[in-house]
Amino acid sequence: MMGIGGLVVPGTLRDSPFILDAIFNLDGGPKPETVITDTGSCSDIVFGLFAICGYQFSPRIADLADTRLWRTNTRAVYGPLEHMSRHTVRLDRIRAHWADMVRVAGLLTTGSMRAYDLIRMLSANGRTTGLGEAFAH
Repeated sequence: MMGIGGLVVPGTLRDSPFILDAIFNLDGGPKPETVITDTGSCSDIVFGLFAICGYQFSPRIADLADTRLWRTNTRAVYGPLEHMSRHTVRLDRIRAHWADMVRVAGLLTTGSMRAYDLIRMLSANGRTTGLGEAFAH
C-alpha cells in the first residue's frame, strides 16, 4: 500500500484503478510520471489505461517465467527474450477503437468517469469487451 494525496491505495488488481483515480484527483503539486506497484496490481488493460493517460505503469514482476512480453513485429528476433515475447500487439484492434480510447482518456482525466468503474465495464462477467481488448493491446 502507499499514500497518494492522502489516499491509501491497496496494491491488488481489483483496487489498482484507484491509483489512477487518485492521481487525477490530486489538488496540486507535481503528478507522478511513473507508477510502481507490485505484480498483483497489474493487467494488460491497466497498462493500457495508464499509457493512454500519459503515465508509465511499472509493476515489479514477481515471476519472470510467467511474464508476457508483446511485440508488434512478428518477424523480429528478440534473442534470449524470444520465448517470452510470444504475444503480438493487434494494432488493428487499437485502430478500430482509437476514438473511444481517446474519449475514455478524456473522461478519466476530467474525473467524469472513475477508472474502477471503467475496468468493471471493460471486463464484465469475465469477458473482455472489444474496447477492453484494445486497451490490453
